[in-house]
Amino acid sequence: MVLEFLKPLIQSYLNKRLSELICGQVDTAINEQGSAALRNVSTAVRKLLQESPTPPPTPVVEDPKHQLVDFGKNSGLELLHSVITKVLGNNQSPHSANALLGKVLGPDGNFSLDSVIDLPLSKVVSVDKLGTINITLQNLSFSHLNTVSAMNLHSPQPQEVQLLLAMQQMNMQARLSLGVQPAGPISGGELRETFTTSLGMSELTVGGKGFLALNQSYLGTLGFDQLTEMGCVAKGTDAGALLRSNMGAKNISAQLIPEQGGQGDLEHDLDHMLNVAAGFLLGAYQEALHAAGQKLLINRAMEMVNSGLQAKLQNAGTCPPPFEDYSNFTLSAVALLISLAMVPGAMLVAACTKRSRKESRQVQLCQAQSVATSSTETGPTSLTVETGMTGRSIGPPTGAPVVHSLAFHPRTHPALRWALPMLMVATMLMFLSSNSSVAAVVTVSVSANGESMVHLPPTFGFSLIGSIKDMIKGKVYGLAVLIICFSGIWPYVKPMLMMLCWFAPPSQLSVAKRQGLLNFLDAFGKWSLVDTFVMVMFMVAFKFDLSAPTKGSNLLSDILKESGDEARIQVQVEALLGFYTFLIASFVSLILGHITTACHRYAHKLGEFGMENNVLEKRRLCYELCSRPLDVHGPTAAISVSLLLVLCGTFLYTFNFNFLGLAGYALGKDEQQRPFSVFSLGMQIRDASADPNGLPIILLQGVFFLFAMIIVVAYHVILIVLWAAPMTTRMQKQFFLTAQVFNAWSGLDVFCVTILAGVLEIRQFAGFIVGDTCAAVNKFLAKSALADKLPGGPTCFDVDSTLRAGFPVLAIAVVISTVTGQVMLSRCSHALCEPRTNADLVEEA
Repeated sequence: MVLEFLKPLIQSYLNKRLSELICGQVDTAINEQGSAALRNVSTAVRKLLQESPTPPPTPVVEDPKHQLVDFGKNSGLELLHSVITKVLGNNQSPHSANALLGKVLGPDGNFSLDSVIDLPLSKVVSVDKLGTINITLQNLSFSHLNTVSAMNLHSPQPQEVQLLLAMQQMNMQARLSLGVQPAGPISGGELRETFTTSLGMSELTVGGKGFLALNQSYLGTLGFDQLTEMGCVAKGTDAGALLRSNMGAKNISAQLIPEQGGQGDLEHDLDHMLNVAAGFLLGAYQEALHAAGQKLLINRAMEMVNSGLQAKLQNAGTCPPPFEDYSNFTLSAVALLISLAMVPGAMLVAACTKRSRKESRQVQLCQAQSVATSSTETGPTSLTVETGMTGRSIGPPTGAPVVHSLAFHPRTHPALRWALPMLMVATMLMFLSSNSSVAAVVTVSVSANGESMVHLPPTFGFSLIGSIKDMIKGKVYGLAVLIICFSGIWPYVKPMLMMLCWFAPPSQLSVAKRQGLLNFLDAFGKWSLVDTFVMVMFMVAFKFDLSAPTKGSNLLSDILKESGDEARIQVQVEALLGFYTFLIASFVSLILGHITTACHRYAHKLGEFGMENNVLEKRRLCYELCSRPLDVHGPTAAISVSLLLVLCGTFLYTFNFNFLGLAGYALGKDEQQRPFSVFSLGMQIRDASADPNGLPIILLQGVFFLFAMIIVVAYHVILIVLWAAPMTTRMQKQFFLTAQVFNAWSGLDVFCVTILAGVLEIRQFAGFIVGDTCAAVNKFLAKSALADKLPGGPTCFDVDSTLRAGFPVLAIAVVISTVTGQVMLSRCSHALCEPRTNADLVEEA
């Protein structure tokens, strides 16, 4: 009871005595040591104020070839100066910097550093004989950033840039943690304190002028990924320096706010004392502190910046090689040159063979005449004459059937014997040249008021091996398998199989099997067009044209409309020589397949080259080949339905690309969602190119319409006429040949498979290409006021692809035409082109 009664008296007495003791010690420390410290600080400040700092001299850089970037003539800097002075820096404008920052950062203009970088950040400082101090920045935030009163950006000299920013008010808060671990003479546990420091400034002014000499000739040789490497940029920077800097504020206030919890009255009083002392110093010595700060900024800060910049430029390291695109320019060029040389070589071989054959025929005729003359004396001698495609070879009978390969068949023109295989090899070399080069690149162009701001290298290149590798790494397996099979393997397998059909004798490859193999190669040769359809889809769908004030988001358009300027950012997928080489090689491969098949039919008198009975008699194949009404009229009805579906599905939207995130917001609602039909996709090919009137892009558009629309419709019509129309046998064979060719060139099935694989996996592939590039931007967007306004969530780029109603319509048409068409062609082939059973052993006379 007595202790409980005396406890308050004891606590009061101890607090009073401790306060007197501590205050006395602090008073003694301030009088004895604080005064000396203040005198030392005062002496240092006076010395600093008495110095007459000289700004660093402007670097002198010779530019006789005008290779340096002239910021004064840069259209981008001129655009920024116009927009800043007329709109962003004009507080009367509805699109001023204050208005925009208020929308993005909120009404108080708050910005937190942890929205763009990962916090906390820690730094350990060692103090000799005392211990270590662990300083941790928990967060750094700014407020009232939407109080801009003046802005300016311009270039007073060709390599100089000057910036001015004035704000009515700005507050900065830093949440810090200090951990002190004593060592040496002082021992004990770690002392930790977490507090918030607040710094408020009014009428803040920040400005500076810098010098930068960039060698645009050297930088123009770098790849896009190299522009982010300091070792590469440093080699293209002839000089750089901060020439002037200034910072000032009319009023400055500081406050220390310790975190609540666990602190006593004594600690609270100490914190209060520190805040009072800081306020007193900032108020009483504001002008001196401002002047000292200016001197320190000019003398020390600029010196540190310039010395750091020079050290960075001199010790930037080596420039890494550009991004590996897995192309081989030497192999591609050599293969292309050899393939081009083999074309006239094949023509020369054909001409020489034709001349040699002509001379051989003359010799044989002379020998025949000699034999005929001598036969009047010795008796008649039998003579056999065998014809080729343009003439006859004469020789004595062998007495037994002779078995020939297609290349050496008597009815095969000798000019084709070696010329055709040479062209097949040339085709494979063209495919090799294409696959070992970069077929397409993604380019970015930025212009202001019709003039280019900066010349950027291609941001990304597509080669066969590089694309396959990226697709596999990005787990886009469907598209990867499609490219591997029909762009990497099939283009070489088809010419090899054609040469097998050309040189293999019937004992190794029968006439019937050869015809079946040639028909297969003709029908599936078009699958090399997968590359073409993928390129068209990428070119059109991933074309970004942000033109303001005509296109793009309403905000950007309104800003530039108010300033009277124009800006344009274009992102395009450009096809290069490698792609067009592949396209030409695909054409040549298809044509060579048709020629080989025609030689086969001619050699064995099949199809249009066969014997015909009842030449003038007309008949309907549907009645000749089928007896049941369903078999007679079913194929016609099925192909008619397929034709109707093709005509409708061609103009219906087939797939849709929806661009999300910041990219979709910048494109605007009209451009954000992009639906495509077969027709609209083809119509936009030229608009997607940087040179819409160039011959290559016009040819590409023509090829797309030819394979995806024109031949598809024509194939259906030809099938119906062949099956149901009354015609002579000769006309039926001609229509059948046309149907086979059109089936080989009808690419709607290839288009549908390509679109299906692309739509299902393009989002994952695009995400892999972007990678972690937007990680910091995504984090900022997630905490900004734009987070709820961005389509698809807070991300800088995303794309969502979906199939539309036109795709199932076209897919059904493809299934019907493929199944029914193959049945019809097979039956017609048996009726019109079936080889004889003894064709392997009997030479055609």
